[in-house]
Amino acid sequence: MEIEPGGVDEAADGATGRAPRSGAREKLLAWLAAHPAGAAAGELLSLLFKGAGRDPELGARLIEGLLGGHPECAFDPATGLWTLRAGASLSIPLDAARFVVADLETTGGRAAPDSIIEIGACELIGGRVARSFATLVRPAMRIPRFIARLTSIDDEMVAAAPPIREALPAFRDFLGDGVMVAHNAPFDFSFLDLEFRRIFGAGIRNPVLCTLKLSRRLLPALKSRRLGALAEHFGLSTAGRHRGWGDARMTAELLAIFLEMAAKAGIARLDRLLDWDQRGAVDGKIINLNGPRLEPAAIRDAAAPRTAEPNQSPEQRNALRSQAAQP
Repeated sequence: MEIEPGGVDEAADGATGRAPRSGAREKLLAWLAAHPAGAAAGELLSLLFKGAGRDPELGARLIEGLLGGHPECAFDPATGLWTLRAGASLSIPLDAARFVVADLETTGGRAAPDSIIEIGACELIGGRVARSFATLVRPAMRIPRFIARLTSIDDEMVAAAPPIREALPAFRDFLGDGVMVAHNAPFDFSFLDLEFRRIFGAGIRNPVLCTLKLSRRLLPALKSRRLGALAEHFGLSTAGRHRGWGDARMTAELLAIFLEMAAKAGIARLDRLLDWDQRGAVDGKIINLNGPRLEPAAIRDAAAPRTAEPNQSPEQRNALRSQAAQP
């Protein structure tokens, strides 16, 4: 069994009854925070040791020494899974979860030197958009010419818009405690988290879901997973492309389809979806956290493209979305 750097002393302390040092424990807590559905002792042990799992009893004792009695952790003897107590609020059906689908337009691709120029967001509950949010943002710099051509947002448009310090509190209220969703979420999260830290003194602590990652899990054979390509694949309107609210609306409609597809794959709870989004595919197979692995063919029909006209009505798009989730 090969020891992961920084894991041996803390784990050994737990096995011998001494108070474990914080390094290994913090590593396990961070893993559990990213995997709210829980993890077995053997899986947690593999984070500390390479080739672990040959002695299940030793592994259970080591993890018990690290996490047992910790106020943030809980162990379920029935399932053999360790979880964080804070994750209990995520153990809800997908149709009861509140998702806030966000999209940003920015002056460039890096959070530190570049700035937000538009925020668009949709609140999705039960597969339907309940509310929307949109605001232009006046950056402290001029908008590059290629960004203006791409988004149609120029310096004149944002001249009377609020700066980010005035615009962000309203978005924070809209986000609330919902699950933040975006297409290529690390991009949007990096900009928002930086501004949250700068303005509010603390970063975003909401669960985050990425529809780009979900598309890789659910549509492994699809060549392009750009937002516009995915919308066209499912027959969704691409109106408002490269604008905050337009892209947020498109992403919300895609999320509604993906939620139905995930439910048909056996993932019907929010914590399991978040966990599955982190874990992804194993050996090219879709993971079903409620049972055996599912081959991609199990959801192939749901992923089939639908013929759509560019100017379909919302009712027609909803009908196509329902068809997309049928087995």
